[in-house]
Amino acid sequence: MHIATRLFLLCLTWLCLTLPPAAAIGKNCDESNIIYESDPDNRGDNNTPFAPTTLRFDGPDILVTAGGKTTRYLAAGSAGSGIPIFIVAPEGGEPVTYRIITLTRITAPDEPDHLLIFNNDLYWPLCTRAPSEPTPVPAEKARKVIFSDEFEGSELSKDWDVGNPNGDYSVEKGTLLTVSATPGGLANPDIPNTFKLVGDLPNSDYTVTVKLNVAFATGKEIFAAGLFDDKDNYLTASLLARSDCCYPQAVDLKIIKVSGGQPAEFVKPVFEFAGQTSGMPFDKGANAVAQPIILKLIKEGHNFSASANFAGQKDDAGNPVWVTTDAVTALRPPKTLVMNPSQSNEVPGETTFTIDSITIDVPADSAQ
Repeated sequence: MHIATRLFLLCLTWLCLTLPPAAAIGKNCDESNIIYESDPDNRGDNNTPFAPTTLRFDGPDILVTAGGKTTRYLAAGSAGSGIPIFIVAPEGGEPVTYRIITLTRITAPDEPDHLLIFNNDLYWPLCTRAPSEPTPVPAEKARKVIFSDEFEGSELSKDWDVGNPNGDYSVEKGTLLTVSATPGGLANPDIPNTFKLVGDLPNSDYTVTVKLNVAFATGKEIFAAGLFDDKDNYLTASLLARSDCCYPQAVDLKIIKVSGGQPAEFVKPVFEFAGQTSGMPFDKGANAVAQPIILKLIKEGHNFSASANFAGQKDDAGNPVWVTTDAVTALRPPKTLVMNPSQSNEVPGETTFTIDSITIDVPADSAQ
């Protein structure tokens, strides 16, 4: 063996032996402070162990640095559960895939490794800053349900009124089925089929939970659940379809407060996928994530936030992955609970929304 090669391999072996184990490096890392380093001794299937490569998350993108050159890849989805996520390659190249999987090392069973597999090459994590200690999860307080509707029978119960009914809704097979092609949401005073719960919501903290399915078809769908007085005064948690030719398409979660016609809102993507120029039609990408969907409006004091989960979103342990918005503050919120399906813009088609159930729960010790 050539002496230079022997010295190089000796130095590489020393480096691998002196590096801390991946679990110790990656403990408590998250996607905001991880650099994924290529597997130095080819323990995985990295095909270029002697060509240093790093991957770094930068917002929705992944930056790949190799040979002194950095290439930006557009991550077309949220990582997790070891499920492969498609990434849009630059300059019209073939899409690649990545996935983050959690493994437990035999030498440190309490410290999982979050390993990244990028285009079949293995990378392990290195925190770019000192991780904070994990925050203890407080025990959940007992709750009690004060209203529930599973839409049994063939008609809406007497608990509901319907604003601007147009006939495009039906109660059947334990669901409230409704079809929408009209744009504008609750800001449109003529929006059809606004389902209004009779009576006021309590003054206490509460959570409104809607379980539903959406047959995404237009890329402009909106489903809102929340509080309503009129088109200038409402507060809702909503799911919004976001179709786009060139940027990531998405299903977004929004909390919006409109008071006196003035809006305040927070939006987070529930999941994202490739733009249409990459050959991904909106309906195909949006319907690829398993449903039903759980949408929540959460009131805590004067603060209101939205939270959502698709059945297909789970972590490595199989637990649901929730997306939750920041909170808006409402000192005198509306008291009437409504649900409404609509579109954000004029569309040539229509969308079917299937509502399985709605519940309202409050803290068990609440006087309501």
